[in-house]
Amino acid sequence: MMQSAGGGGGGGGGRRGWHKRGLARQPEPCGIVESSPPHGIKPLGAAFLSARNHVQDRNESLGDFAIFGDEELLLVLEYLHPRDLCKLACVSRYLRAFASHDELWQAHCEQLFQARPFSYATNWKTSYMRACARGGCDEVSQGACHDSTSTDSSGSQPPQQSAQPEHHQQGQEQDEEQEQEGHATDLAVYSDYLYSSWFYAAACIDPSWLEEETMPRIELSPAEFQAQYESKQKPVILKGLAKSWPAFKLWPDGGIKSVCPKNTLFKAGTFNVTLDAFDTYSPHQCDQRPLYIFDKHFADKCPQLGQQYSVPEHFSTDLFSSIEGANRPNYRWLIVGPAKSGSTWHKDPNSTAAWNALVEGEKRWIMTPPNYPPPGVYPSPDGSAVATPISVTEWFISYYEALQQSGIPYVEGTQRPGDVVFVPHGWWHVVLNTKPSIAVTQNYAGAPNLFAVLRFIGTKPDQVSGVAQDVNLYEELVHGLRQHHPEMMAVVQRELDTRKRTHKRAHGSRRRVADGNDTIGGTRRDSDDDDDGGGGGADDGDEEHDGLARKKPKGPSVVKPFSFNFAS
Repeated sequence: MMQSAGGGGGGGGGRRGWHKRGLARQPEPCGIVESSPPHGIKPLGAAFLSARNHVQDRNESLGDFAIFGDEELLLVLEYLHPRDLCKLACVSRYLRAFASHDELWQAHCEQLFQARPFSYATNWKTSYMRACARGGCDEVSQGACHDSTSTDSSGSQPPQQSAQPEHHQQGQEQDEEQEQEGHATDLAVYSDYLYSSWFYAAACIDPSWLEEETMPRIELSPAEFQAQYESKQKPVILKGLAKSWPAFKLWPDGGIKSVCPKNTLFKAGTFNVTLDAFDTYSPHQCDQRPLYIFDKHFADKCPQLGQQYSVPEHFSTDLFSSIEGANRPNYRWLIVGPAKSGSTWHKDPNSTAAWNALVEGEKRWIMTPPNYPPPGVYPSPDGSAVATPISVTEWFISYYEALQQSGIPYVEGTQRPGDVVFVPHGWWHVVLNTKPSIAVTQNYAGAPNLFAVLRFIGTKPDQVSGVAQDVNLYEELVHGLRQHHPEMMAVVQRELDTRKRTHKRAHGSRRRVADGNDTIGGTRRDSDDDDDGGGGGADDGDEEHDGLARKKPKGPSVVKPFSFNFAS
């Protein structure tokens, strides 16, 4: 299943609409949370081993709904009220499987929990029914949403209704008749869509995903880091850099819950959750794309959290801090997530670099250079949207092996408590929580990526994020730099002048080659030596990353024209 997104982000659990889904390959699962899919769901290929006519079964079970494919049917069911979904689930086994699809019920929970506290129990359908039972929803009191198969994490049954509705009794009688006719051994629901939803949610983390360690994990002084990695825009794991934080001692093992008032709400996808409620959700969920807290206002909601960590000296320069007031773009987030949660492939916004400090747990990182999107990731031509598998687990199962065999340059490594990961601007990256994790991350504009940031926010204002729509981030940053960092403006201006000269030479060289004369100033030169332009960024097409990337074939240097107006 592919999702389309405009860039990085967080929260997990987001519903991106129904898209074509298929198992790219069927690996041997290294472990399954549940022994088998619910409602007798099986992959479509298994129907060839069945003695029954699965096409006839599907048509009879779905009735008029049989004209829809699986994805289209779920789109139709999105419009139904929960009461009607429950009634539909009592009609036949196929309709029960589709009407019980957990992503449908997650959408209803998103609406329900806007007006009441978040509460999770076993799955989203059960969570909805129990929340309604506590709040007196009509559909529960009437018995329409009774689900005798739902249990909570302790195995207890949900509250029983005194009388079951007539359509529920008819559905049970139909199943009993089929069992008496000898068909109970093959009451399967054949659907690749439903099966893959369950499979990607239930499959565990494969140990082979964690074997390679090609991203350096070392201790460095600020000067060493800036000279060896930040200036060259190379990823690195700074070992133990955050271990001196008070948060490193106070937040793990549930300690973070004692730092904030119990009613403090944090953003997790489309939900607002307390840490206690999220702690109930995390160990019991079996979502394909688990929710995780990704909150940009955590330090405002709970000032103690902001006081218990500090920006490492290695990242002390953030030129966005020159923007005063509310016009500074969002730049820091608290991240709390269960195992298997994480961030799908993306680039960080506004061509910023980032650092991510892990307080508790473990994270697996993979990064590829700017011009090398990994297999299964399809950016739009202008970079405004990216189509990726909907979950991190789905990408690893379907495409990790393809990345290993693709020849695409990449680095990967495991981040451990106290480690800080540096993400260079423009690099593609994916993050998988291999254990329940707590982290703090910040995006920033430093001297090495300032030019890339200015170019991005100056030429792609429609893709700028983290500020109000009426804010001209380019003008705000230029104004702030002139006031607080005039020396940086001089560097940027020199860079612009160098690129303009390079652009003129490149165009002049092409004209001379077209005329049969490839000499410059009376001296014959190799065409690949004619490019002395510097700078770069996520969109520059940098092709060398210290041996990671393939080199460009030799040929006339071409520099894309661009311009900035620093006079405003």
